[in-house]
Amino acid sequence: MKHLALLLMFVVAAPVSVSAQVTIPAGDSIQDAVNLNPAGTTYILGTGYHRITTGVTLKNDDIVEGVMGTIVSGARVLTGWTALDGRWYVTGQTQQGTADIPAGSCLPAYPRCNNPEDLFFDNIQKYHEDALADVGPGEYFFDYAADRIYVGDDPTSATVETSVTPRPFLHGGATGVTIRYLTIEKFAAPTGDGALGLWSGWLAFQNTIRWNHGGGIYQVTLSTATQNVVTYNCGMSMMGAGSGILVFQNEISYGNVMAGSAQTCGYDVLWGAGCSKWVSTQDLIVRGNYVHDCYGPGIWADIDNEDGLIEDNVVSFCRRSGIFWELSFAAVIRNNTLTQNGLDTIYGFYPTNGGIEVTAAANVEVYGNLLYDNYNGIMVMDDDRNGAMGEFNSVNVYIHNNLIDQRNIPGTSGYNGLMDFEDNTPTGPAFQPMANNRWANNTYCLGAGPLFFSWEGEDLTAVEWRAQGQDTAGNFACGVGPPVRLRLISVR
Repeated sequence: MKHLALLLMFVVAAPVSVSAQVTIPAGDSIQDAVNLNPAGTTYILGTGYHRITTGVTLKNDDIVEGVMGTIVSGARVLTGWTALDGRWYVTGQTQQGTADIPAGSCLPAYPRCNNPEDLFFDNIQKYHEDALADVGPGEYFFDYAADRIYVGDDPTSATVETSVTPRPFLHGGATGVTIRYLTIEKFAAPTGDGALGLWSGWLAFQNTIRWNHGGGIYQVTLSTATQNVVTYNCGMSMMGAGSGILVFQNEISYGNVMAGSAQTCGYDVLWGAGCSKWVSTQDLIVRGNYVHDCYGPGIWADIDNEDGLIEDNVVSFCRRSGIFWELSFAAVIRNNTLTQNGLDTIYGFYPTNGGIEVTAAANVEVYGNLLYDNYNGIMVMDDDRNGAMGEFNSVNVYIHNNLIDQRNIPGTSGYNGLMDFEDNTPTGPAFQPMANNRWANNTYCLGAGPLFFSWEGEDLTAVEWRAQGQDTAGNFACGVGPPVRLRLISVR
């Protein structure tokens, strides 16, 4: 009896709680399983394609995870093709997603970049024409009025898919959800939205998010994305708005690039496209990510962001600036490595392509960064604009203790300094002492230039830069030595 009493005491004092696990084979309904089980259940999606026709609504603290070979797809396989005049078409395509982003977001050569229905031949994305008469090899046309899709390649020997469903998991008010170990692909996310929505308290861990239209991941307040591979999503790979967002140790790449191609999806990066874009965030943290090969900026915070921290990221080969803090307030940008960003010079004279760009933002500190062979180094732009939090001004921007190596950049670029976007006159408020915009203790490895600096509308030599009171204790003679070693980051 003594031992039985002790055993009963142990059972009562130390209960063990294990959440239920439910395995869902490919082809079975995820929503049906969620409806039958309590909150906090772990759903294991089996190997194969889980094609989502309607987004799944989860419950608090649910976990959805995959195994090797699990693919969650928002696409439909197209069959029943009819040949017509050197093209093929399929009927019954009644889906038409949201395409309500204002004019100017698409490049002229890509008038249907806003339409979220993409088409894939054996996982190669095709170009969306806006007229049937223009359809040739590598192209397609969605005739929305006739519910037909036309293609210019023979579909009979290929797996042809079109994206249909906007996202796999709906909000539904659930908190504390974890999405892990999944491949999430081919969702018809609208422009400005992401296929995988991470709502309040949600976590995305070690997923591959690829081949979606508007974006890969969209985060809101208190959500975390960590150790995911987010690649080849049109528009942007990652985006979001809200407080307390964490973006940690992800590989973020090929934003605004078609799957299986080096061709852009067609969004104009001056409007908004690339690897990431954050709007109206507070306490955003972007840390330890590997960001590369973006058709647009790498890490971009645009409009009404406040108290951001951008640190320990590696950003390379992005067509616009590697890190871009714009029309916002209060940020620390530190200890990042930026290489060969902005070299495409797709903006011609546009002076801000390059490593780090701060535009019309107050109270920004930039330090401890390594910049190597970007089109420009660190540039500040003043721009007279207003947002929900007030007027945006370039005030109290402090750039110090960075290493800026531009020895392989021609003297017609490679700028560091401050420009007034409106009129670039010496009387602009951003140039005045009260604005407190300053460069200090930076190390510059300069090329043959010699004009690598900009201030008060003039291109300056290093001597003239110092005469403006900038980098008076900086180092302008780093010598010839080997390239600085990059801080490479593994996300898996």
